[in-house]
Amino acid sequence: RAAALGCVNVSHPEVLDFIDAKLQQGKLTHFNISVAVDENFLTAVAADLSWTFKFKQKEYSKVSARQIWSKIVENMVKCAEPGLLNWSNLTKNNSYYYDPVVSTNPCGEAVLENYGSCCLGSLVLPNFITGNVNTNWNKLEKTIKLGVRFLDNVIDINKYSLSEIDVKAHNSRRIGIGIMGLAEYLFAKEVRYGSTRALAEIERLMRFIRDAIYTTLVELAVEKGAFPKFEPVSYGNASFIRKLPAQLRMDIKKHGVRNVTSMAIAPTGTISLLPEVSSGIEPL
Repeated sequence: RAAALGCVNVSHPEVLDFIDAKLQQGKLTHFNISVAVDENFLTAVAADLSWTFKFKQKEYSKVSARQIWSKIVENMVKCAEPGLLNWSNLTKNNSYYYDPVVSTNPCGEAVLENYGSCCLGSLVLPNFITGNVNTNWNKLEKTIKLGVRFLDNVIDINKYSLSEIDVKAHNSRRIGIGIMGLAEYLFAKEVRYGSTRALAEIERLMRFIRDAIYTTLVELAVEKGAFPKFEPVSYGNASFIRKLPAQLRMDIKKHGVRNVTSMAIAPTGTISLLPEVSSGIEPL
């Protein structure tokens, strides 16, 4: 048994059949499925335009973009699938300049190249609440640094089923620090989930986590070396990296980073083996 993700582009002539592939229970039980969309498709949906199916430079039929969108959303409600991947966003970050991504892991949080693997861990957010409402930022930072080092070591100590996976894992040293218990974290702070104040709390929290992770990646690069395919100019041009604080960007350019990617928020209900969750992607 294994988990897999089947991904089809929204322009494929058979994508409508693909979207319905999981409606019949008992088939494709080891697969999650996702549809790869791009900004052109999303614009067509918003403007209620027609969408042309294409394959190998040949055009097939046309259909309303909103019809495709509605079918995807309806099936998400019926069986939690298919997922949606915004290809315009995925292809402009991480390993795009030396090993373009082709899909994600089954739950959708780790964007992967051919033979890519995911090495994931989650911060249990309620553990960092002190008293009733305060966040223990020092404890959170220390745990983040430990988590990054732990996952980076997993890459070296792991046994790989295929030599191709081994090579790719070491070329990119891809890891993913995520979170779980966000709702409980907000409840402890007496913040209503989904409120304006909650968004501000999440913004502050995730910026702190992001910066602590990338600071650790630079420290590890100084200590052990950057991931083998690191190239400062190309890596620095990724849209996510350009949003980092200026000092971090300078440090990355000078020293590199240990891991090509380092953040991935998994559907942690599945990871923690809670009952009554889906086979991978939880419906909102």
